[in-house]
Amino acid sequence: MDLQEAYAMEQLTKQERTSINRYLGFSHTSINLLINFDPKIYESLSNTGWLLPENSKDIERNIEDFVNIYSAMYKESRNRITPSFLVRGTSNKRAQELNGSVKQFLSTSADESIAKTFTEYGDGALIYFSVDTNVPFLDTAPFLNEYSKNEHEIILSPFCESKITRETHPNTPYSFSTYDVTIKKAPLTEINPEELKALKDEILKGFSTNLKDMKEVLYLEGRLASLDRAYEQANGDSQEQADILETKQLTKIRYDSYMANTIDYKTKLQRLLEGLCREKELEIDKAREMVNQDRKEQKEKEAEEKRKNTISSLSQKFSEYPSTSTKLQNNIETTYNNLINFQNDMNALAEKFGINLDTESPVFIKELVDIINKNIQSISQKVSKTTLKDDSSLDDVMEISSKLTPLLDGIAYEAETSSTFPSLEASYREQLGSSFKLKLYDRVGQVLQNARLKKYSQEKAELQGKKIGFIGKLLGKEDLRQEQLKNLDLKIQLARSPIPAPQGEPHIREMLADMYICANQDLGGNYTPEMQSLNDNMVMYFGNGNNGKFTKEYIQEIARQKMSREARPGSNLPTIKSKSKGFGKGKAKIQTLRQENSFIAQKLSSIRRNNANVSPVEKYNPEKDAFAIFRKKLKSIIAHITPDNDDHSREEFEFTLEDL
Repeated sequence: MDLQEAYAMEQLTKQERTSINRYLGFSHTSINLLINFDPKIYESLSNTGWLLPENSKDIERNIEDFVNIYSAMYKESRNRITPSFLVRGTSNKRAQELNGSVKQFLSTSADESIAKTFTEYGDGALIYFSVDTNVPFLDTAPFLNEYSKNEHEIILSPFCESKITRETHPNTPYSFSTYDVTIKKAPLTEINPEELKALKDEILKGFSTNLKDMKEVLYLEGRLASLDRAYEQANGDSQEQADILETKQLTKIRYDSYMANTIDYKTKLQRLLEGLCREKELEIDKAREMVNQDRKEQKEKEAEEKRKNTISSLSQKFSEYPSTSTKLQNNIETTYNNLINFQNDMNALAEKFGINLDTESPVFIKELVDIINKNIQSISQKVSKTTLKDDSSLDDVMEISSKLTPLLDGIAYEAETSSTFPSLEASYREQLGSSFKLKLYDRVGQVLQNARLKKYSQEKAELQGKKIGFIGKLLGKEDLRQEQLKNLDLKIQLARSPIPAPQGEPHIREMLADMYICANQDLGGNYTPEMQSLNDNMVMYFGNGNNGKFTKEYIQEIARQKMSREARPGSNLPTIKSKSKGFGKGKAKIQTLRQENSFIAQKLSSIRRNNANVSPVEKYNPEKDAFAIFRKKLKSIIAHITPDNDDHSREEFEFTLEDL
């Protein structure tokens, strides 16, 4: 047997499956008959219509099926535990037969309700089995087809010893008797191949003769019974009784001769089956031994290959570690310093404009950077203290690998991903720049609102304190004042309105233009001290001397374009030419104010309608903050390169990490 044949022997063959299917079909009776090939049993089964062997070809097929089924059992039950609950439904007579050798494949079920359907009416018995672990068995479930009834059948091997350990019998004839039976495997006798072949040839050649002998046995058995009756009937006739006894003696000699022949045939058939099944056991055991040895050798080869590959992989990781760890540290330090420096610069710039950028504190970031450096130092010490030898055992190599490979891979992976950190720097610059401009826009808007409110409030107070005489009232000055007060109230409401959100990112030139417009439209061409300070700082820090974009003339042009787009009645209106004096002149002013007031009222209504009640400045969002993203990346790096240590567990460390 070569190795390929040994592996094939481990699996069920096509012939074995075919034999199992025949057994589960209509051949189980003829197959089970083989171990106890008794004349009376043969005749009884034949009379009830069972399909039995009738020639040498039939018996040969039954023998092959028997051995194939046992072989399949022996293969399938290896390394499997016998089901803990097995029961068989039968009669008390047959139950009593299970007190000695098992002379057939023993059908049992794992379902008691199914077993009860096989009990005999009026003499029902249930047998509960306790089966040793080495008893071959076959679960029939994998061999059922769509037309099969699933009886949860488990077939136990013949060639076993059974023993009734307990039995109970009910008081009523229609209740089940119960038996507890133990099953143990009996050793099979080994027979050499030459003897087996000769025995098989003898069995096949002698089958037809044995059938005749069994018929003769049954006939002579009946003849002897008939002679016994005749002897009783001839009571008193001594001569006739003597003749009957002589005939009986001759018949008995013939009966014993034929009976001896059938017993000899049955014994040889049992011996053949036992020898063939033992031969299968030896073949399967040998195949299993060869397969196990091959698997052991393959496992050893795989282990050696794994050992060498792991040593090679670790050696490469050790050699790459200094460069990858340095790369990771440099990328982190560079990014950290660039972010902090830019953040400091932007915060300093924002402070000059009275702005708070709400940037994240760098304290936690620094703590994370320090932890990473400490971890890398710890890993470096572990690597320097670790020695890989060519003759190191697999266990030693795998222990080293389990501790260091995740860390070394973590360093290599994070060193590669840290190459993308410059994009974080660019994102942070864009983010802080945008945030600064939005807040500066809001700052400018607040300063302009304050300037307008102060100016309009002063004008309103002065106008309210102004007294108009009788003549003035006749000339309409009181009406003019009321319209002027209404105008100032509307302007105050407009000044207090939410600062409109910019269209896109605000530009410095637009903010400078807004201050110029405010100064010239609302403040008589003058800048407040706050406006002047903002204007000067913005020109100084953001002006481009090369193209002169923030020159006075340039800002005036931007302001002129904005005023043209946002023109309102009363703003730079042409002078009304009229010859009217006194009352007529006052009416013209009132008409102009009413036009302007109507425009302002419409604008206020539009603002309220659009719910413009929020500041355009975006609140700080850590999910979009590149600085916060960098902090998360650092925490991820720590999670990948934190070595296990005796001071604290990884779970405790990760809990602490959540606080940073």
